[in-house]
Formats: sequence, C-alpha cells, structure tokens
Amino acid sequence: MASKWAKFQMPSLSDADDIPDGVVIQIVASDWSVVAAPGGDWSQPLGLEKAGGQEGSKIGDVFTVVVVKTAEPNREAASSRSLWGMFGFSNTSSKGQSVWGRKQEGGSDDEEEEGVEAGEGEGEAEVEEMEVHVALKAPNGCALSAHADGSLRADTPPDADLLDCHVFRVTRNVRTGKFAFYSMSNERYLRALQPSLLFTSMVQGDAETFSIRRLDMLPKFLGVNLGGWLVAEAWMCPPALFEGVFTDLLDGTSIQLQSVDGKWVAAEGGGGDQLRANRDAASAWETFFLRRADHGAFFIRAGSGHFWSVDAESGEVFANKEDEEEGEMFWVRHKLGEEGTVQLRAANGNWVQALEDGRLIADIDEDAPRWDTTCTFTLSKLADMGGEAQLMLALGREEATRRLQQHREEWAGEGDFEWMAKQGVNAVRIPVGWWVAVDPTPEEFVEGALELLDKAMDWAHTHSIRVIVCLHAAPGSQNGWEHSASRDGIPMWGKPRTPFMDETVDAIRFLVQRYASHPAFAGLEPINEPRADAVSFDDLARYYERCYAVLREHSPSAYFVISGRIFANEREWDDFMTSAQYSNVIYDAHWYQVHDHAEFGSQSVDFNLQYPAKQRAAALQLLERGQRLVFVGEWSLALLCDTSDDINSRFAKAQLQAYLASSSGSFFWSLKHGQGWDPWSFKASVERRWMTPALWPWSRSPLLASLATTAVSPRRRSNLQNGGKREARDRDEL
Repeated sequence: MASKWAKFQMPSLSDADDIPDGVVIQIVASDWSVVAAPGGDWSQPLGLEKAGGQEGSKIGDVFTVVVVKTAEPNREAASSRSLWGMFGFSNTSSKGQSVWGRKQEGGSDDEEEEGVEAGEGEGEAEVEEMEVHVALKAPNGCALSAHADGSLRADTPPDADLLDCHVFRVTRNVRTGKFAFYSMSNERYLRALQPSLLFTSMVQGDAETFSIRRLDMLPKFLGVNLGGWLVAEAWMCPPALFEGVFTDLLDGTSIQLQSVDGKWVAAEGGGGDQLRANRDAASAWETFFLRRADHGAFFIRAGSGHFWSVDAESGEVFANKEDEEEGEMFWVRHKLGEEGTVQLRAANGNWVQALEDGRLIADIDEDAPRWDTTCTFTLSKLADMGGEAQLMLALGREEATRRLQQHREEWAGEGDFEWMAKQGVNAVRIPVGWWVAVDPTPEEFVEGALELLDKAMDWAHTHSIRVIVCLHAAPGSQNGWEHSASRDGIPMWGKPRTPFMDETVDAIRFLVQRYASHPAFAGLEPINEPRADAVSFDDLARYYERCYAVLREHSPSAYFVISGRIFANEREWDDFMTSAQYSNVIYDAHWYQVHDHAEFGSQSVDFNLQYPAKQRAAALQLLERGQRLVFVGEWSLALLCDTSDDINSRFAKAQLQAYLASSSGSFFWSLKHGQGWDPWSFKASVERRWMTPALWPWSRSPLLASLATTAVSPRRRSNLQNGGKREARDRDEL
C-alpha cells in the first residue's frame, strides 16, 4: 500500500495520469511571461505579464481547471509520464525541430509532415501527444471564453452553463512537457503575441506552446506554529508558569542607571570603551544587560556585548571585555524599601562612584557608603527576560522542572493535532532549542523536550499533518530575545571566533538524522530570525550552505527553509539558493503589523485592513522572483489600531487571501497564547469565529469552493473525475 504521506511529496512527472478537477495553475509563455488580467482589470482581454530578471517573476493570475473531457492517451507510446506533474520551464527542443514536430523557423505544412516523420521509429514515444478538454475559472469567479475576435476574456458569470466558447482542448507533447491551448469555438490555437494573447493560429509553433505551473502541487502549507511549547516564552505562556519569577534581577534583565546628579550612565560608542555618567537622556548606549553570577552579584554587559571591568591601576570602569572570564562581577546593594536605589561594589572591593566629569571609578573603600553620596544610583529596570534559563535560575531545578513539564503536557497534545486537522490545518511549524540535541540536557534547561518532539511527529503522522522543524534557539542566541533562549539579551551566535555556528550545525545534523525518514517530516528551518547586527549576510549564507548539505545527505526532497535577517532588507536573499543545484528551498517571511509602530502606529483601521492586499501581496510577488518558493511563517491578528470582532475577522480574511496566494502558504503564530492574547491564538481565533475553515484551507478556499456551485451541462461534466467529487464532498462535510 502506498504511504498516505505520498501526497505531500513534490510530484514527479509520473505521479498522476490525468487532470484532477479543481487543480490551480498558472500559464507561462516561452519567454517566461505569465497569463494575467492587465493591471488586474478583468473587463479587459487577458494578456501577458513579465517582470525583470532572466526568468521573470512569479507574477500573473491563477486559474482553476474544470475537467470537461479526458482523452485516453496511447499508454504504450506515452509511457508513464504524467500529463499534469511538475513540468519545469525548459523551452528547448531538439535541433531543427519544434516541440510539435515542426522546424523552428520557416516551417510549412509539408515541413510539418517531415518533422513528424523524423520522430518516427525510436523517438516515436517521445512526440506522442496527450490531450484533455477543460474550462478555466479566473479569480473573479468567471469562466474564460474565446471571443470571435480571438481574444481571451474572463467574462462568463459563475452561474452560466459551459458552451463551446468556454472549452479548450489542451494537448501536451510528452517529450518537452509543453502545452497548446485550442479553442473549440474558434478552431484556433492560442498564440503569445507579447503582451497580447489571441486565438489566431492554425498550426502549433513556439509561440503557441506554453508551460504550466501547477500551484496546488507546490508545498501549500496551511499551518500553525506551536510556539511557547518546547521553547518557553513568558509573554505567551500561562501566567502561572512564571509566577514569582520576576521578583529579583535575573539573567537578561535590561537596566539603565542614573547618577545622583541626574546623568545617565552610558557606554561610549555603545561599548568597547569607558563608561561615563554624562547623558541627559537614556537610549541604546545607556542600556545594560545583567548576567547573574550569584545572588546579588552580576556580570554587566553593554549592548555591544562587552562586559564591564575595572582598570587595575586607576579603578576606572570600562565596558571593554569580550569574554565573561575577562569581565568582573559587581555586587548590587539595594536601599531598604527603595529597590530602585542602588550602589555597586566592584571586584576590587571598592564602591563605584560617578565623578563630576562623568567618569565611573571604583575607589570608595568603605563598608557601606551613605545613600546621599556619589556612590548612589537610580536603577530603572526596563524588561525581564522570560525563558527557561530564567525559570531555572529563579525557581531552582526541582520547581522549574515540575512547572515546565506540566506546562508542556497541557500546552499541546494529540488532541490538539486532531483538532487542528479538523480545522483544515495540514502543517505545523515546531520551534525547538539546540539543547534537544545534547545529552544530558544542559543544566539551564529542562529535559524531556526531545521526547515530546518525537511524540509530536507521530501525532502529526496520525492526523495527516506535516511538520517543519525550526531551530528557534541556537547556542549563544541569534537575536538576544527570549524565544532564542538568550541568557542575557546579547546575541553571540554569529560573532567571529565563537564555536556557536559549528555547534548549531551539529544540532541540525542530529535533528536531520533523527527525523528525515519520518513520514511527517516536511522540512527543516535551521535558524529563526537572526539579527542583522549580530550576524553578517555572508556568514549566515555559509551557515545555510552547510545545513543544506546536511539535509540533502539524508533527504533529497525535504524542504529547506531560510529565515531572513531581522532589521535587514528581505530582498538580500533574492539570488540565494535559486540555481538548479538547489531544490525545494523556501524563504520564510515574518509579518506583524503590531510590531511596526512607525508604519502603523497612527494609521486608520481601513489602512491596516487594506495593507495585506496591497503592500503584502506586492512584497510576496517580489520575494517570489525567479520562481522562489515563499511562505509567511509567522503572522497574527494583533493590531495597533482599535479592534473589534468584525475588524479581527476582516483582518484575518485580508491576510489569508494575501498569504495563501504565496507559492507555499503560511503559518499562524501561534496555536495558543497566554490569557488575554486572543489575536495571537489560532485556537481562540477559530472559536471566536475570526477565522473559519471556509477561509483557512487552500484546498477549500473560496476560489475552489465556487466550483461546486458552477452550473455545468451534464454532457460537459459526464466524466468528472472521482477525485473532484471527493473534494466537493469533503467541503460539504467541513
């Protein structure tokens, strides 16, 4: 029996013998231009669109196939090659002969006969043509029709019966995989006359041959992230998990210090130089990050990652040490009843004071200075880091393990996979940390995550859900945020002369070896959201090359997902891994309007709701240049403007329509979220009817669902494929 997971693999030419009803396609001319409504105006004749680049961009419109009649091909001649597999984009043919048995130039009817004869004998099987009769439905709901003037238009109402003008005989040359479209009413072949399309040709030549992109056979993920499960994040987990944790200064707590003169302490140049209390306002250079060494004792880091230290001779305080071993601990003394009033004692035993010229110097040799001296500072706590390391540090191993294991058991289980499958979800993206590949589990993390990942793969298999395994947390932290399990808010993963990338490749190798052969494994994302100021493009590209090689050692077809650099232009990846030597590479875009205050902070509701259909859709087209596969790996319903049930529902619809038009779909963040975060919760969004199965799955999208209500004559639909009937029945059940 064939594996039920076969339907999730990228199809080869022999994966299907006929056209499934409801397949979604794009039609591509030999110059890489794509059939589309000019400027999106469906009242005009269809034409051809093409963007810059060697092979154009993945633009144009999609059309849904309605099978009218299939012709039985000569199986012996045609071998087992599929009529509707993935045909690629090669527009070459054998020398001196067109793809239809005609010479490429100067051909006549007599020459056509010669060309056919040349294909006899040994090559006869290669030129066998296969055909099917179809109607095509446009995104506006109308069927395409051939007009008397030769134009192709999308102007037949959805409730109209199909006539000869709506039916096209599609023939395919087995050797080349190229197609010709013949109008049954005009009795002419469709010809590409850039930028126009006309049914004018009596014979088939290069201008009458097209390629077909079968979009439904691409990895159209209808996905949900399992965030906050195997990589804990305080902001999205139930409050009980981190209850009592943030009562003290911990690893990753970000602080600012102000002298008694009202001046903010700053690291000159952001770090690597002297500390001075000379700023009237606080910003990035005035922000520091704690790494707790003992109760009340900390290593302190500037935003550059440099540790505080004290000059042995002068006692002046610098932020200039790159390694913790070279840095020095500072003890924090709090004023009783005023936790924000502190004094700092350096490792030399002296208290730090701010001099009149702003320099910080550890030279006060007293047991306990008075609180009205220059040794006193006001400490402002900006934010806490809420990950597993902080949980372990604050609660101790026993209590942290008890809480986190209970959370993991309650946050996701097989019942959740069953529920997701019923909603039409066909994929999950599971964030994991590097420590799942280490035995024994490092002391700052709680064991058991790997066993749950094993179970998740099996649950996914049981419920026909695919899994993208995403390394969300790399050793050293790739972005300094809690979802990367950062210890102190400083991203060190991409820093030169550190072992972290090598260690991460080892973790990737472990994950691939463990899961590449699992039937639920769809692909791997070897890093999530690395920060541009923490890793260079070249270093990240080399890392991706190494991980791609590891994946291909164990799987020739699993998807390899690349995450762009946060705070960098997504377009920097346009030409990366797009050549023929790479396969099944997907770019992962993360789009949240709620995080961009500059763009959306003062905008209207209408602006926010229209943004996905305009800017996001256009951005997807740009990212998909050169046939790049793209999915939107993270998005939510959170907004900065006023919201309501109606607004959330409209925002969901707008995003789904934009993101599901991408080549590879999307993943909502996340399955669940903490109390009061419903716009971030897929489960809550479905329960509150902001999202419904009618909108969510691509296979049951409004475009395909409209096929069920299209009136088609019994004669034209007498041999509708069983697969199409099953799909319609599935829609009705859902």
